[in-house]
Amino acid sequence: MGTYLLKENEVEVRVAIPSWLMLLLHIAFSLVTFGVWLPVLIYYILRRATTRYIVTNQRIILEYGILNKSSKESPLDKINNVSHTQSILGRIFNYGDVQLQTASEMGATMFKFIPDPSQFKSEIVNQMDLFKKGEVQAQAKIMANAMKDASTPVTNNDDLKACPKCAESVKIAASICRYCNFAFE
Repeated sequence: MGTYLLKENEVEVRVAIPSWLMLLLHIAFSLVTFGVWLPVLIYYILRRATTRYIVTNQRIILEYGILNKSSKESPLDKINNVSHTQSILGRIFNYGDVQLQTASEMGATMFKFIPDPSQFKSEIVNQMDLFKKGEVQAQAKIMANAMKDASTPVTNNDDLKACPKCAESVKIAASICRYCNFAFE
């Protein structure tokens, strides 16, 4: 578990870190330049070690930073589209990028060098579906309770009398029927 805080009833579903292959180019440069590129390589090793991609049952979190921590989150109900791409090397070594498109002003969020990107994408889509089903069930409960409350009579039947002209129920204390204006004696 990272430094991110989970909300009430939120559960971590999947956590991923970038593939070690993100370091491949920097390792090659360090070897070719006889270690001159080594500080850059160390930076990318630390960056990889401190980057987390988290899928929960309520949101997607990107957490990164070596000294300063930063995070970006996308609630599942605000995600419009999820896509993944894999290069030829990505297909061979099973890594790729996953992109989330949201309705926010930030637009798209890219998760780079994800191990098994198609599975990561499928998990996001699955959690989005489960989240929507949960919302629909919660709304159905609210509507059922509201309908139950609406069907409960507000007044007791002992407090009502029937109008002899239109047969509607009116309060016993009424002197005129509010439906047909019949005057009670």
